[in-house]
Amino acid sequence: MFLRSSVVKKAGRSYRYWKLVENVRTDAGPRQQVVAHLGDLSNFTATDWQALAGRMGEPEMAAALERRVRQGGRQGRPPKWTIEDGSASSDASDVVSIRLSETSWREPVAFGDVYAALVLWKRLGLGELLGERMNDSAAKVPWPAVAALIAVNRLVEPMPEWPMVRWWQRTALPQLLGIPLTAINDDRLYRCLDVVLPHKQAIEERIAGVGQSLFGQSYRYLLYDLTSTYFEGQMESNPKALRGYSRDHRPDCKQVTIGAVVDREGLISSKLPQHPVDPVDLLERFQNRAAVHRYGAIHRFVKAIVAA
Repeated sequence: MFLRSSVVKKAGRSYRYWKLVENVRTDAGPRQQVVAHLGDLSNFTATDWQALAGRMGEPEMAAALERRVRQGGRQGRPPKWTIEDGSASSDASDVVSIRLSETSWREPVAFGDVYAALVLWKRLGLGELLGERMNDSAAKVPWPAVAALIAVNRLVEPMPEWPMVRWWQRTALPQLLGIPLTAINDDRLYRCLDVVLPHKQAIEERIAGVGQSLFGQSYRYLLYDLTSTYFEGQMESNPKALRGYSRDHRPDCKQVTIGAVVDREGLISSKLPQHPVDPVDLLERFQNRAAVHRYGAIHRFVKAIVAA
């Protein structure tokens, strides 16, 4: 609700009459509806203002009503603060005047999505886990913070590491992570992946354990899928390239197998070993003690069929 006034001229004199109005929604759109005609309020005393505020059901609004009437008429709808008791305190040191016509917005950064992803990172305890395992005081930038940057990007806007350097500068991550803009380059991002890799199993166990309590994830059914790529030549300098079951019908070439295990929600639960493996062996691997400890009893281990 807010106050509006109208001026009536009689016998050469002007009289200002007040009314209390509110906005209502009608079939024709928003309209103002008169709640009460208050009349001439110029001669009201403090007692009258208190009585009027009491009849409105807002006794604490008496001073605000009196202040609004003393301000006189305004063009258009009066601001809401003229109704509510928003009187400034006696100390005006916390009041700042702003010229909106001279105010601009420059260099905006993305905040909401990266902040939510960073909160999820902390709720999963991954920063604490990597902090215990990657405590390198000689590093210019803490590796757990760089790993958090990469993980947030994978969740918000996945991309390779080299464009990620420009992407993170357009977000609030430098302030949220406390990392200078110039401290991150693609080399540092690639090195972070190498530093995190030895802790892969610990990360998977943490996500699987917290996932059950935090998200109610169930690992009763797991889906897996495999693919492979082969190399021509001896590949003597690549120890991960081995011979084995070939999906490309090239048993004469060395190859690597790439695969992933996901739950029913599509969340990646594990990455499969990067060497040739027969599908029959996968179930045995996931029924061993380590997998049962990580996921609990696995009832079904199903090959995912992805339509090309």
